[in-house]
Amino acid sequence: MFYGYLRPRDGVWAAVFLGLSSFLVATSALASQSLVVGLQQMTRESDVIIRARVGAASVGLSDDKRRVITTTELEVLDGIKGAKKGELLRVYQVGGEHGGITMHIAGAIELIAGEEIIFFAKRYRDMIVSYGLGLGKYVIHTETTGAVMVRASFGDIGFVSVAPDGTIKPVKTPDDGPVLLADFVTRVRVAIKSGSFSDVGNDVGVGAPSAVGATE
Repeated sequence: MFYGYLRPRDGVWAAVFLGLSSFLVATSALASQSLVVGLQQMTRESDVIIRARVGAASVGLSDDKRRVITTTELEVLDGIKGAKKGELLRVYQVGGEHGGITMHIAGAIELIAGEEIIFFAKRYRDMIVSYGLGLGKYVIHTETTGAVMVRASFGDIGFVSVAPDGTIKPVKTPDDGPVLLADFVTRVRVAIKSGSFSDVGNDVGVGAPSAVGATE
């Protein structure tokens, strides 16, 4: 079993992850793992937090022709942190289908044209990447009651915790279910302003960014 963790404060995780992509694609059995942390940490460490509508995607090859790259437009509906309403941002992702070549990165999030999301991201060149592999996306939906809700949408990843002795153990997916969008955004804004969620209820667990190739 192989594990390797990437943390945003050590640099943009995606830039480092590019070096792992050839290993991940070449391996037959893969899983991506993430450490569980709180929403407060993700808010603090993200360069960009937005409410956005997903637009068109463009797929091509990297400059060295070794990787399939997908870039997806996001229209900013509310710039919560690091962006302004009306901006068009591009999300950079390794993987996709191009010219008969399919490249799948285990754990990558899926951005679907037309959906409305809350997105936590890091800056990468003139683009953005999700806060962590499979992390940072919250889907907005309206229930039959008319309530506008938001819920975490993880990539195909598992979650782990690290014991004091360094042992890595799997844990349940930290999904508390849908919450009111207005409450969620308020919590994030309070965290940005004060660094604390104490005024707005309990923290919601999410995954810490880590690209973990697990082979068996």
